[in-house]
Amino acid sequence: MLAALAVVSLVTGDLKASIVMLSMMVLSAGLRFRQEMKSKIQAESLRKLEPVERGRHARFRIEVVIVAYRHTCALTGCRMTTLGRDKMESIVDAAHIHEFRDSRNNDPRNGLALCKNAHWQFERGLAGLLCRGHQNGPDGNGA
Repeated sequence: MLAALAVVSLVTGDLKASIVMLSMMVLSAGLRFRQEMKSKIQAESLRKLEPVERGRHARFRIEVVIVAYRHTCALTGCRMTTLGRDKMESIVDAAHIHEFRDSRNNDPRNGLALCKNAHWQFERGLAGLLCRGHQNGPDGNGA
């Protein structure tokens, strides 16, 4: 549609309108290409990540870090990824809110995406969570 309008504008001699129409076409094509590439990269990353990461925490990590938090630290807001040879790597870890060894809970709702520093602080009790209506502690008393 825009291409036809651009041609009509050129034929009628409206150069400014033609340039605007062509610019809109290029921008639209660029946005479509960017979205397609983003979708392909995400799909490829998930496909490559699953066979590489095995064990009980693989699905937990995928669902927490990639799906729920989109590679973003819940504490700092930091987000960074790299495209490695075999998989997309993320600056964030999947952290259990209630320690897995105590709770045996691998449900993604028991997870946070935390960068390395925030994860270290969280595990040592130097950073914590406050949730409205919920106690923040495995025994329910906030400890």
